[in-house]
Amino acid sequence: MSAMVVVAVLGNGFLGLQVYKSYSSKEVEGISMLSYIALSFGYVFWILYGSLMNGTVDIPVVVGSSVGLALAISIIVAISMYGENVWSLT
Repeated sequence: MSAMVVVAVLGNGFLGLQVYKSYSSKEVEGISMLSYIALSFGYVFWILYGSLMNGTVDIPVVVGSSVGLALAISIIVAISMYGENVWSLT
């Protein structure tokens, strides 16, 4: 098992826990919308990198980043549904 697979499983596992907590409790206080938007852009760049690297597709990078992107977007949706003052930087 490659290190990238381990990183993808662990990282996405933690995001999955945040998604579960956000939707089950409908509580998103303390979660930064801006940070998850930035994280989503990072995942998009990892997907592009994994797709264009040396003319081949790096499956663990693309799949792991795609799952991470879906989870990050789920958190953004939860923040917009359940949050108050979601664009506040304070």
